[in-house]
Amino acid sequence: MRIHRPHWRFLRLFVALTQLMGVVGCAGSSAPLGWLPASTETQEDTYGAWIEVRHYRRIADLPSEEVTTTAELIAISATTVFVLGNDSTHAIRSQNITRARLTRYESASHKLAEWTFLGTLSTISHGFFLILTAPIWILGGSIATSKQSSRPNLDYPEHSLDEFRLYARFPQGIPSGLSLLELKRRDEQARPK
Repeated sequence: MRIHRPHWRFLRLFVALTQLMGVVGCAGSSAPLGWLPASTETQEDTYGAWIEVRHYRRIADLPSEEVTTTAELIAISATTVFVLGNDSTHAIRSQNITRARLTRYESASHKLAEWTFLGTLSTISHGFFLILTAPIWILGGSIATSKQSSRPNLDYPEHSLDEFRLYARFPQGIPSGLSLLELKRRDEQARPK
């Protein structure tokens, strides 16, 4: 029995590292839980993608301050990004945007993290070779989970705002005659099936 005890120490260390690397390597989304569609639903989804915009805002004669707005992407014009937040529709001048992250769909990276955890746990059956196989599971699984978690994201300025336009609710611009006050958030309507 004493021979196997060091293996449990290694296993506990590897499990802790797996969980830590999974959390550190994931590119999170600020979208509310359940708001993003699955990757297979994006073609039929009638809403815009979720966007987090870091921009300067000026109120009256006060100095500009950098703020973050998180909301659904409604449309992008030549000079303005329109988003629908919890309280209202916001028009953000493109020239005031410093950074933005658009999340197109739910990455489901948690499934890869679960497989990484289970794979690492299965190395108990490898005996002494656990010392070799557990780190392989941790490293490979963490890399795959990290890549998958960032796959649905587009970042500005690495990508142009024109590339973001494809993922807006109205990719060709706001339709004439439509009042922005009439728009409803996803959670205010029944989700399309």
